[in-house]
Amino acid sequence: MFNSFNTNNNTGSSAFGNSTNTGGLFGQQPQQQQQQNSVFGSSPANPSLALSNNTNSNNSNNSSINIPVLENEITLDNAHSDTITNIHFSPVNQLQFISSAWDGFVRIWDCSTGSINKIAEFQHTGNAPVLTCAYSSDGTKVFSGGVDGIIHIFDLQTQTLQILATLSSPVHLMKIANIGGMEVLISGSWDSKINYWDIRQINSTNPLSFLQLPERLFCMDNNSQGILVAACGNKCTYLINLSNPQSIFKTLQSTLKHQPKSIKCFLKNHGFSLASVEGRCSVVYFDENEHKKSGFTFKCHRQNSRTFNPLNMNNSTLGNIPGGYKGAFAYSVNSVLIHPVYGTVATSGSDGVTSFWNTEMRHRIKGLQCLNYPVTASAFNMQGNLLAYTLSYDWSFGSKCSTESNPNIIRIHQCLDDEVKEKKKTTAFR
Repeated sequence: MFNSFNTNNNTGSSAFGNSTNTGGLFGQQPQQQQQQNSVFGSSPANPSLALSNNTNSNNSNNSSINIPVLENEITLDNAHSDTITNIHFSPVNQLQFISSAWDGFVRIWDCSTGSINKIAEFQHTGNAPVLTCAYSSDGTKVFSGGVDGIIHIFDLQTQTLQILATLSSPVHLMKIANIGGMEVLISGSWDSKINYWDIRQINSTNPLSFLQLPERLFCMDNNSQGILVAACGNKCTYLINLSNPQSIFKTLQSTLKHQPKSIKCFLKNHGFSLASVEGRCSVVYFDENEHKKSGFTFKCHRQNSRTFNPLNMNNSTLGNIPGGYKGAFAYSVNSVLIHPVYGTVATSGSDGVTSFWNTEMRHRIKGLQCLNYPVTASAFNMQGNLLAYTLSYDWSFGSKCSTESNPNIIRIHQCLDDEVKEKKKTTAFR
């Protein structure tokens, strides 16, 4: 799976913020508090979710694409007017979440009434497409980044919008970390840079520190032990210790042949799962010996192009797509998640399928019904009893399938234990 585990001895340990090329020494990140696992809708801090099956908003879906209606879900049909790029649950409110989209909007939603209701929104200047969004650790602020290179900060309590930072390149990735007692926003941009921002410093042009990666950055995640993992276009995943954030301390060489798409760290902080556009997902461990023993790659999100017809395309359109009617078609894995309680892996792809995997036993636990439309983003809430996912066109089939009537849907799925909980007995990975 991985050819080699190499160590990079990059230097740079100047005082924090004293240099634009090297950042100062961050302190050790404290352990996160263990999350409580309560029964669905029973969190005392939040109202219960009176989930009625297939509850739709008053907005109607004008698309001719046949998207199946699933049980144990609530749906908002016209959540945005263009492709939804990201979705995240609040870290403190089980029933609140945010979404961002190419229409330039970031919206804050609440689903405590059994339907999805917008409680706030803000817009990037000039409708600049928004590529990423994130919550602060206390859930009171929302961050967003887009093709305009501007990072916005929105205060949910005061309903005020400010510019946190301005970059010269589009911002497409965001993570929050507590570094040395300071809450820091970590941004990834199209210029292959990782920037670290003090969220208290408004309208900044200079980050606390930054790291220039050797190749294009496609996805990143951080764990509770202060390790940031960043997957790039040179088939390398870089490990950054956030106690020394301007340096790469380890490089993992991947044998995945195509572009990485999504990455998520394991709960045990000993590795991560990396997904790609080729319909593959890998299980990677930081320790070389553990990886040799337990690391592996598995195929997923693949359909028989002779029988599978995504987006209800006609024969002439489907036949013009590379791979159409020529056997198996591999779809992009747009999202990989780790269940916050059970540690199982969830993947969602351009084939419209969401699957749950027990990677320790190398077994697919269950999958949701194929929706015939790309799932562009997904997220678990803190308790893992709700899965939010988005259905939007991801351009995986080119301009032929892009129309103004393409749906942009948000769904909340009530997760059942038999979908996401590890199975003790299995015979083969499939």
